[in-house]
Amino acid sequence: MVTFGYQIKKRPPRELSLPGGPDQKGYFMAEQSITRKGTSHHRADRRFLQLFAEDFGIRAFYAFALEGVPKKQALAVAAWAFENIADTEERGEAVRAWARKRKVGEFDPRNQDHEAPTYGGEELKGV
Repeated sequence: MVTFGYQIKKRPPRELSLPGGPDQKGYFMAEQSITRKGTSHHRADRRFLQLFAEDFGIRAFYAFALEGVPKKQALAVAAWAFENIADTEERGEAVRAWARKRKVGEFDPRNQDHEAPTYGGEELKGV
């Protein structure tokens, strides 16, 4: 998947073989392997997004739309917006629109645990 000039790919964990002599149990390091995880488990939280908003010059309201998105992906989106959009409000709207279009972060349907908006105790219909 290519996003704004940055390539974001899901890769399986890699196994690394380390060179070396036998350890205490008589195994060579090359016979053993170490599994290395990627960085997709590093997700954007509120604290990260607060700093993120200050660095990229957007309001926290817009940055919080990326809550739960992998940090690398959030940074790639913001970097694209920073390079291509001069106005800070438009930049924030672009970040929020990106999250809305892809249904991630704040717009992820799995995170929608709140009730439907109401007006005077009645649900809004066909507004």
